[in-house]
Amino acid sequence: MKIKKEDLGFLEVFSMLADKSPLGDKLQITVDGGKAIFCLFGTTATAVKELTITDQNEKFDLAFPVVEFESLINHYPENALIEFTQDRKISHAKGASYSFENIDVIFPPIGNMFSKIQNRESEAEFFITLNDMEKLKKVIPFIGIDFLEFVTLNQGHFVALDNVVVGFSNSKNQAKEMLYFPKTICDVWIKYFSGDDNDQQLKVYYFINDNTYWWLFEIKGVFVGVADPTKKAFPDVFKDRFKQEYDHQQMVSVDSNDLSSVLNRMQVVAQHNENNRLFFTVVDGALKIESKDFNKSSEFVKIIDDNANLKNEEFSLGCTNLMNIIDQLDSEKILFYIKPQSEGKAKAVKISNSDNSIYFAHQLRHVR
Repeated sequence: MKIKKEDLGFLEVFSMLADKSPLGDKLQITVDGGKAIFCLFGTTATAVKELTITDQNEKFDLAFPVVEFESLINHYPENALIEFTQDRKISHAKGASYSFENIDVIFPPIGNMFSKIQNRESEAEFFITLNDMEKLKKVIPFIGIDFLEFVTLNQGHFVALDNVVVGFSNSKNQAKEMLYFPKTICDVWIKYFSGDDNDQQLKVYYFINDNTYWWLFEIKGVFVGVADPTKKAFPDVFKDRFKQEYDHQQMVSVDSNDLSSVLNRMQVVAQHNENNRLFFTVVDGALKIESKDFNKSSEFVKIIDDNANLKNEEFSLGCTNLMNIIDQLDSEKILFYIKPQSEGKAKAVKISNSDNSIYFAHQLRHVR
């Protein structure tokens, strides 16, 4: 079997989806009837790509370590014609030959996924066309672990949360119900569909099969199926009982560069504080920022706006989390929405960019 290097560019998708499970780092290639079918079977993702080859009579199976295989292909010269033989040898020129250790495993059949791919328009429970992936990128750093390892699409927002921060990014996408996208999907989508000048649309299909739930989509001609685990601990953060904890109306704003400059210094002394916390107090015309736990520090940042005379209001946030939030907001002004102490004990501060298109709810770090 001979394939041009330029026709193997899709292998980077397989490498990106590889995992450490018994089959998740292995690429199966089945050659039969003028077709070469590339398959990956991981714990979180299955990937399939079909290529047409010139020889109609060849019939054999190959298996390679997917990441190393892709790396080898990338190092071949441009326009190389690469030959694969049934004894697992790979070559591009006379006298040049490579082979990997024999992989003796049994791969599952791929027929069911092929059926879903071919009949996706009629067999899927529903599909959604996604765009605006640059907005998805804003919340990825705040994806949690275990049953929180998702981004949801909810009321037009991409939402991610860990145990401290909830990230909201307003997008053009809409769905009739809250949808869960595993992190595996999001990482791939961002690589291929994000960027300020990228307005591509991605059609994603949702299947239910034998009590399993999974998404199907196509990237670079590779069909990818990703499981949607049924166990999720992700709440609907737009419900009133959650929203009241962060959707405050009283606000102060500061210059983003001024705040970042202070935090860059503060992180040096805050690293040993409980939960990396800093204390913020609204004073006359400024936001006072302090480290109080171990190493002590104090600085002021000028307040630009104060819509509710929030003098003497105090809150506490993690320094590193706040720095990460500012990076994602990418805004000239940073807005802090605060619940005044007179209205009861607050649980979170809302931190937003200038137009509230991206915002984060940061759990407060209360004094013991």
